[in-house]
Amino acid sequence: MKPWTSLLLAVLLAVASAFVARAEPFEVAVGWTKPPYVIAADDTGFEIELITEILTRMGYKDVYILYVPYGRSVKMIQDGSVDMGLTLTTTHGIPEEMLSDAYVAYQNAVISLASASREIRALPEISHYSVAAFQNAHKVLGDIYRTAVHNAELYIELPEQRRQVEMLLMGSIDLAIMDRFIFMHLSEDITGIDQTDKVDIFQLFPTNYYQAGFKEPKILKRFNVELSRAHDDGLYRRLAEKYKLEEMATLVERHRVSH
Repeated sequence: MKPWTSLLLAVLLAVASAFVARAEPFEVAVGWTKPPYVIAADDTGFEIELITEILTRMGYKDVYILYVPYGRSVKMIQDGSVDMGLTLTTTHGIPEEMLSDAYVAYQNAVISLASASREIRALPEISHYSVAAFQNAHKVLGDIYRTAVHNAELYIELPEQRRQVEMLLMGSIDLAIMDRFIFMHLSEDITGIDQTDKVDIFQLFPTNYYQAGFKEPKILKRFNVELSRAHDDGLYRRLAEKYKLEEMATLVERHRVSH
């Protein structure tokens, strides 16, 4: 076989291999429903639509979203059973070199009914109330929080965040601990009206910036390029506006500039 023929054959095989790899399902692990970020019922929500669009731009036509319990996506990335995991940081035990640039921010808060006229100035004060938090909140919100809720009148953690909102609106609990945008989305869905003026929101936790974890470093690098492009061409902001997450988008954009 002539040298140039061998070279052409090698190039064709490489292109064919890349095509086959790209044609295979690209599997993404993500935690259960937490609207407006993740809505499992129809594969929508800010995170899902952003990630799906970026992967489409990267050439992946068959993206499979796998919804798993909290923490499961960490193990799936670590053992290489999925291509990508969402809403991760190094605190989950994922090495920095396996994580993308930050693509979303969560703002956990202490939320109380405005009619109760409570003033929560510091985390230890929540020990005087009945509290409902998201699942595993005691593991991720720090030692001060953990001590406070250990001494609370009542403390429960719920896997279904809609139930937290219902309990607060009904007065079954004094405080809900959750991302404030998740609360606003679910409370409006439950009542049919914006609940902004009906609650007091106490920002006692730092903003958490989350990254995506990848099995393959080369895919991670390409993802970062397309994520940057999504900011520059307006896709990121358009999706944020669709889900009333403009404040979140601003936080991520500032974080992006500072890093």
